[in-house]
Amino acid sequence: MQAWLGQSSMTGSAYTSWHAVGSDDAYISYRYAYNLFHGDGLVFNPHERVEGYSNLLYTLFITPIFFFHANWVYPYSVLLNSLFLALTLYLFYGFLNQTLGQRKALFGTALLGLCPYLWVNAATGLETSLILTITVAAWIALEGYLNTQDNALFIKILLLSLLSLLARIDGFILPLSMALYLLLKNKKKSALQLMLFLLVCASVYTAWRLFYYQDFIGNPYYAKISGPFLTRLNYGWFYIAKEMVRTGLWLPLLVLIASFLQNLIKKRFITLDFSELFFLLWIGYLSCIGGDIYHERFMIVLMPMGIYILMNKLPVTDYGKPISLLFFLAIMLTQWIIVPFDSRFKYQYPKYDCLIATGKFLKKNYPHAYLAVDAAGKIPYFSQLITLDMLGLNDKVIAKMPAHTAGYFCPGHIKYDAKYVLSKNPDLIVALTDPDSNLDYGLKKNLYQQKYILTYLVNATRHDLGSNNIIDVTHFPSRRVKQYIASGYIHAILVKKSLNTYSKS
Repeated sequence: MQAWLGQSSMTGSAYTSWHAVGSDDAYISYRYAYNLFHGDGLVFNPHERVEGYSNLLYTLFITPIFFFHANWVYPYSVLLNSLFLALTLYLFYGFLNQTLGQRKALFGTALLGLCPYLWVNAATGLETSLILTITVAAWIALEGYLNTQDNALFIKILLLSLLSLLARIDGFILPLSMALYLLLKNKKKSALQLMLFLLVCASVYTAWRLFYYQDFIGNPYYAKISGPFLTRLNYGWFYIAKEMVRTGLWLPLLVLIASFLQNLIKKRFITLDFSELFFLLWIGYLSCIGGDIYHERFMIVLMPMGIYILMNKLPVTDYGKPISLLFFLAIMLTQWIIVPFDSRFKYQYPKYDCLIATGKFLKKNYPHAYLAVDAAGKIPYFSQLITLDMLGLNDKVIAKMPAHTAGYFCPGHIKYDAKYVLSKNPDLIVALTDPDSNLDYGLKKNLYQQKYILTYLVNATRHDLGSNNIIDVTHFPSRRVKQYIASGYIHAILVKKSLNTYSKS
């Protein structure tokens, strides 16, 4: 329902249509899967090897849908994510039932299933739900192994560690956390075995990456983990504080801190279970990388652990049904209190997505053009054009340039070079524009106007204007162009002046 009626927007685009049908970044993975299925390999552009995805396992899961139809990729992705969420709930309920009892299991699973941010992140079409399932399954296997010493569970831990490594570019953090927890529990041999297994798997994966992409680490690392450490740290703290308020995770963190203080006051030895350890380590990691642009996406893995902390440390079900229900509703309120103000839940149907409209328009009218774009997901996917990613996620040169952080920090959006883009001589350039027709990411009018004409403006609002979604402004006076931009036509399409082999509609 969220995918059908809601939005998947990121910070700064809440009232636009850029993310009406999944997030833009999801379509980057879809493009890699499409090219893989059609024999071009795991590439963004054919014959150009760049690892612009950060979710190999999910990209491989997506690939089979192209046996049927490329237009089914987003519904298929949402279906996959829904199944991952269902599996997560099933595993979480069984774990809570075994460790805390049936009543807390019902309360905790209901809180997780009713969390709206799980729905919206499943509807993005990204790998978040898969990461959640792997994390919960590994956590449960780890606790089970410590309780039973069952070697079958340890093998399961190793397999889930491998899946985590393949699922995300930062997937090594989960198995490292488990190895640290095993050390804290004095299981040195098991910790060493897990570390050695992780090292072997990471070495093989890195060797393949070096062979296939000629890089030691995925290109998203260079494009996203950038800027001075203190700048990232400051932004990361702000991100964590904001998203903890949004998702209600501030409550388990508060309970965790209160528990620590209580133990200190009573001079008791402070011990951590895995949910608490991972909760703190993950917050530290997000602080170091500067957070994320997609709202609470990276905080979703903490939701079941936060709920477990609350169920474990608060007397949620120790009283009669009325008081227990009040406890439950109060906790649920912390997850829902921001929802009425979150435009992603402002439902509408049918929906209009300006990036999809742009991609289809370019495929129809400029089918052989070379494109440069600031949103490298939907427009390249639907246009099927050879594309230069102006933000570097799928371009090795831009990704390894210095970051632009003066007075501004936004993960994945601080590496760009207008002169480099223009030197690549693209036929089309698509990017956000201001009223003076200066495009984002350094593409000022005085730089591009010698070779390019602002030819089209794209309606980026949520309102579908039919044939007026993309308008030809070639002969409009500047005053009228400014009016269109002010009214929501904020995506510009520049066309090279020498481009005379393609017809315009």
